[in-house]
Amino acid sequence: MLVGLLVVFSLPLYRWGRFTLRDELYGYALMIPAVSLYLGWQRRDRLQREFQPAFGWAGGFLAAAAGFLGLYAWRRSHALMGVEETVALTMLPLLSCLGTVFALFLGRRFFTEFAFPFWFLLCTVPLPGPFRETVETWLQHGSAAVASRMFAGVGTLAEVRDMNIDLAVITLHVAPECSGIHSTLVLFCTSLLAGCLFLRTPWRRWILTGFVIPLAILRNGFRIFTIGELCVRIGPHMIKHWIHRQGGPVFFALSLVPFLLLLWLLHWTERRAQVPAWLARRQWRRRFRWLYEWPRRLTGRGRRI
Repeated sequence: MLVGLLVVFSLPLYRWGRFTLRDELYGYALMIPAVSLYLGWQRRDRLQREFQPAFGWAGGFLAAAAGFLGLYAWRRSHALMGVEETVALTMLPLLSCLGTVFALFLGRRFFTEFAFPFWFLLCTVPLPGPFRETVETWLQHGSAAVASRMFAGVGTLAEVRDMNIDLAVITLHVAPECSGIHSTLVLFCTSLLAGCLFLRTPWRRWILTGFVIPLAILRNGFRIFTIGELCVRIGPHMIKHWIHRQGGPVFFALSLVPFLLLLWLLHWTERRAQVPAWLARRQWRRRFRWLYEWPRRLTGRGRRI
């Protein structure tokens, strides 16, 4: 059944593959199916031997597939679609049909045990053009505002005019290419995967994923601030430096530091919440044993643990 479904959607899959290879923004999407298959393979022991079809789920997914195909036909007849929307409206019916097959042959329990590997496939769907432009504009304005605060913090005169930042020696224009949307989408998918692997409580996963938004604005604002300071302190020719042209991975790596710190903190608090109170107190006292023993070492008296 799955093989027949992939054959039917072979042309949309081919177009999706070509699109992701050519578009730098969605190059990461090729890894999403492999990650989902790996996570699903790890959970294969959770499948039951006897399955009860979930006809309600199957009907919902089938209706969604029909709706996406109808929207695709209507948008195509009016010539309103761009490349990204065309790929999105052909991938969504495929995912809906996959959900229909899983509901009929694997049952409701599949969407309980394999919820994340299945819904993670939505990250393969590109953002429609208008929505992508809205996100880029929002990131541009946010990054420019953060950069202006950073310039004011170090005493550098800077005036923000829409997408332009006027400095003493140069005017920086925050173009859509400088919005950081590519690294933001990659970090968003990373937060979803990290939350699934290392966190158990839903609200901690939501905190980790929501942290990506302010982190993206701070990262991009810091990048603009760094380039502007180099132009002011050294010279306007620094606008052609590699840190502007190819510095995106460097700032992305820097943004991983607070991201990993938050992930560790959430994971640590989650583990502490699962430990009984008396055991947590004992572990705390053993960890900070030196606080109790240093008076005894100095005076020969003190409290023993």
